[in-house]
Amino acid sequence: MQDLHEDSLWDAVRKRDASYGGVFYFGVKTTGVYCRPGCPSPIPRRENVVFAFSPSSLVSAGYRPCRRCHPDGSSTADASVAAVVDLCRYIEESETVPAVAELASRAGLSASTVNRLFKQALGVTPREYADAHRRERFRSSLRAGAGVLEAALDAGYGSTSRVYEGASRNLGMTPGQYRNGGQGQSLGY
Repeated sequence: MQDLHEDSLWDAVRKRDASYGGVFYFGVKTTGVYCRPGCPSPIPRRENVVFAFSPSSLVSAGYRPCRRCHPDGSSTADASVAAVVDLCRYIEESETVPAVAELASRAGLSASTVNRLFKQALGVTPREYADAHRRERFRSSLRAGAGVLEAALDAGYGSTSRVYEGASRNLGMTPGQYRNGGQGQSLGY
């Protein structure tokens, strides 16, 4: 029965099935390294692999954590996600759209790294994220009954011309019509 269980674990290692991350770990006898099942490192030979359900048991057996998949929890992916979340909160709390250089300085990263992390995590650049958040603040102010100028200034726009220039694309109607709940508008599909 033990072989059957280990065969399924080996299958997850061979397929680099990251969904087993944190469920079990494997050590490679020839290198003295232990990894997560989804590790991108070259797949070792089956006879050189041992399985464990905690990193501590592999560490006590003399294995060290892999530098690629960080099975000991010091994942750079986790740090990257935390940095993006922090920068998103910063953007949301800012009165104006912060420059990428300002975000990079805050995160202690380069501007290109900040852009890359945002694209990986959210699918948009920091600027696109900030613009989307600003548009949502504008729509919320309009729904709350604010006038177009007041809502534009509250959302961080410098003037109403910026609001009107993208109104049909972002609202589907003029800001005044949106504030009035779209009365008199006909919707097609």
